[in-house]
Amino acid sequence: MQQIIEFIQLHPLLCLLWVVLLVAVIYSFVMPLMSNVKGISHQILTQIVNKEDGVVFDIRSADQYRKGHISGAVNVPQSQLKSGPYSAYEKYQQVPVIVACDAGTQAGPIARKLAKGGFEKVYYLQGGMNAWAGANLPLVKK
Repeated sequence: MQQIIEFIQLHPLLCLLWVVLLVAVIYSFVMPLMSNVKGISHQILTQIVNKEDGVVFDIRSADQYRKGHISGAVNVPQSQLKSGPYSAYEKYQQVPVIVACDAGTQAGPIARKLAKGGFEKVYYLQGGMNAWAGANLPLVKK
């Protein structure tokens, strides 16, 4: 125990960094468990769309959307979902909504905002459209 205290006294920045990283790791594991928004795989996405009439919100740019998107996906500008209001999308509040972006990093926070905005079932596509295309799943091109 004495050696631990001595180490902390000799290396306070290193110990502080370790504590911050530990808290960040714990937070990254606990936060998804407590959130009502879940990340789903492309297999689950297809089940939700086919069995529960879910809709995909593609938050990528219009150019990326035209180059290839999931069949039936709605291109919704990310800026519009960040700021709200969601009155233009009220018809989707009762159906499952899956948010998709390029790599899955931007979809999670947007999905949480939608859930706070009154959407009942909100998910985000893990890995985003990169995972969808990587699995050789069909893309609609306009």
